[in-house]
Amino acid sequence: MMGAMLKGKIAMILDERRAAVNLAADSGVAVGDVFIVYNEGAEVTDPDSGESLGRIEVVKAQVTVSHVQEKLCIVERPVEAEPEPDQSDVLSARMARVDQYKQASKRTQPIKVGDLARRL
Repeated sequence: MMGAMLKGKIAMILDERRAAVNLAADSGVAVGDVFIVYNEGAEVTDPDSGESLGRIEVVKAQVTVSHVQEKLCIVERPVEAEPEPDQSDVLSARMARVDQYKQASKRTQPIKVGDLARRL
């Protein structure tokens, strides 16, 4: 189904990493497909023509299809591993990298039922 933009919604949250999406094999979904989970933001208009260019996609997560059923599929967030320490670093540099990793992890928005999902 290449070329057609495939969109669905989060139907259920299974746990911290997994969710069910209301798309399945009959929609062309396959294990390994990559989706973004997002909300729609502000509408953008062309400054010359005034024509609507669509809404900004506020991306919450990128997920991968791990299982496909008759009427739904299961998507998973990747497991985020803490950065490997570089043995040549001083302790303060290692601590700073771990702190940056923790701060970035906090910025991830939670996925909720009803969020939009689009195949990349």
